[in-house]
Amino acid sequence: MAVRKNSAAGNSATGALPVKDFDIVIAGDFSVAGDIGLRACGEAHAACAAGYRIGLLHLPMPGPPAPIAPEVQAAVRRFDIPVLAPDTPHSAKLLILHAAFALADVIKQAQRISAGRSVIVCGEAPVLLAPDHILDPSVSLAPANAWTRPAFPKQKGVKVERENWPLVAQSAPAANFTATSEIVRVGIIVPAGNEGVAERLSSLFPGGGPAAPVLWMARAPEAADVDVPAAWTVLEGSETSLDWFLRKIDALVVIETRGAASCSGAIIGAALAAGMPVVLPPGLARTYRGAVVSAEADQAIPALLALRADGRALAKVVKQAKTYAARYLSEAVLLARLEKLIGAPKASRKQKPKSAAPAKPPRVLFLPKGGVGLGHVARTLAIARRAGDSFQPVFVTLAESAGMIETFGFRAEYIPSAAYAGLRPGDWEPWFQAELEDLIDAYEADAVVFDGSDPSGALIAAVSSRRSCKLAWVRRGMWEAGYDPSLDTSRSFDLIIEPGEIAAARDRGATAGRRHEAAQVSPITVLERHELLSREEAARAIGFDPARPAVLLQLGSGENRDIIGTLDRIIAQLGRYPGVQIAIAEWSNTPGTLQLWKGVKILKGAPLSLYFNAFDFTIAASGYNTFHETIGFGLPSIFIPNTAPGMDDQQARAQFAQDAGAAIELPQADLADLPDILKLMMQDSFRAVMRQNCESLYSGNGAAEASALISQLVN
Repeated sequence: MAVRKNSAAGNSATGALPVKDFDIVIAGDFSVAGDIGLRACGEAHAACAAGYRIGLLHLPMPGPPAPIAPEVQAAVRRFDIPVLAPDTPHSAKLLILHAAFALADVIKQAQRISAGRSVIVCGEAPVLLAPDHILDPSVSLAPANAWTRPAFPKQKGVKVERENWPLVAQSAPAANFTATSEIVRVGIIVPAGNEGVAERLSSLFPGGGPAAPVLWMARAPEAADVDVPAAWTVLEGSETSLDWFLRKIDALVVIETRGAASCSGAIIGAALAAGMPVVLPPGLARTYRGAVVSAEADQAIPALLALRADGRALAKVVKQAKTYAARYLSEAVLLARLEKLIGAPKASRKQKPKSAAPAKPPRVLFLPKGGVGLGHVARTLAIARRAGDSFQPVFVTLAESAGMIETFGFRAEYIPSAAYAGLRPGDWEPWFQAELEDLIDAYEADAVVFDGSDPSGALIAAVSSRRSCKLAWVRRGMWEAGYDPSLDTSRSFDLIIEPGEIAAARDRGATAGRRHEAAQVSPITVLERHELLSREEAARAIGFDPARPAVLLQLGSGENRDIIGTLDRIIAQLGRYPGVQIAIAEWSNTPGTLQLWKGVKILKGAPLSLYFNAFDFTIAASGYNTFHETIGFGLPSIFIPNTAPGMDDQQARAQFAQDAGAAIELPQADLADLPDILKLMMQDSFRAVMRQNCESLYSGNGAAEASALISQLVN
């Protein structure tokens, strides 16, 4: 580090010249510990966009290695910022050195940078153990914040900047703190080493109150686990981006003064820029010039609730927050300081982030869960088909359905599920998380859309670590009574979409009481009615005679129940009717083959509903997609519900359809009744009434509604 004017930053010892010139090198500990990574990200964004050539030098703190902050990773990817090797010499017009530990050690780590001007930014009062390093007039110290300056040492020959070093507030979604919110989600920054924080928070947030905490755990190696109620949201700072944290809260409260100065400055700044109410202890609040609410910890929540009830006061606080951020925390403030130090950048170098190219629509990764059927894949395909130009779908599949997805014209990436990979979940999840993070980065994804009943912690961790990526959940209802593996994760999602259920009145599952947190859409099917082939076209495609009766058997993949024996009994009974044509739906994840019966057609691929008009009726499981396609498209049905543990409540759907006269329910245990039921189904008049009753239940296709919600999320 060329902090002495006549030193070549150690280059004289080797005779080596700097390998590349930069306008600015930003150096410091960019790991998840502390505030520096967030500050460096803002500096890098502003300087790169203005046209300065930037390099980043990571100076890790002593101790175990820690991951780089998500915000820094995002900045590197968006602007192609070089990350410098610490043992390679480089030169720069300006070195911005963020000091997080002993000053002499930080300077020593940066000694390979030859800089014409150096500013050492200190978040805490520096200990001048080696003052000879900073006696050169080209080197100055700058407090990172107002509360640090009074503790700065006064030493002859040490130059301290008159103004604190500018903080560029990270962009964040606009806050929406209004009186209409049922529960106020209060962000709490929990610095490392704050013993007893759980007890303090419990007194501030009694169960069932109007405010709920969202804890942001310190990004520090010494941060300990905090034992808090399961209903509280706890975000690990080391795995969660700042943008993700701010999207999960309505207001921000800092209740601890010890450690707050070193871990929360950039978080407070981002909240203010978003117009979010911020409550700080009085000693910290006065440095923000009226832009925050001043209150001790025990009065923080009452102060917020009073503010929410007073629209005029709230509007004033929001305005002051945004005004403060625009005046003191903007890119313009930093750029003005940089121009004073090293001059303006070349105009020809001004650049926009790669993801800002106007011709590129947002990209959305669809992640259907790999299950016993293809329902999750079908629903996501239905939604992706309606994207139009509003976003670009890419699929990440956990089951062997990539081929089917690609037949719809979408790109598919395959990550084997734990079951397919033969791994224990505990071994699979870290690998899956790393794979998904790589895909998010490679595709510069703006959102991940998961369809399934049990989103994994690895999924949430992967998305929350990417500051510009949002997370949506297509959460089907009709869960089995007593089944609730994952509803506590709902608060981690930016959007929850609940596909409509024709049988919603019979929903006894855990999601029935949580519909308020989901956007409701009509039942989702892959195809629209007008897309189905006519009877003649469909029969010809299958190889059937349209003048003869035909029956479609679609009992599922057979992964969790014996469908071979059931099919054998059904086919034997249908064989009693001369001329009946039989087809069996075989899914891509069906174990083994179903080509066991002479004269029976096997239908593969999707969507099978394309050929529904070729059939007079179907005998089917009552899973979400099959149920809503047969009812929605008026195909008379005999439903044999799959009641295996962990499945959706297929029995409730089948019973509802039977009560409405739109289908017949035939439990697996009652297959002996099939001959009598087939006598009815073979009658044209009986099927005609059933079709009329199906028509009365149809409420349209919600795929376009769901697609529009995702478009709003990413645009």
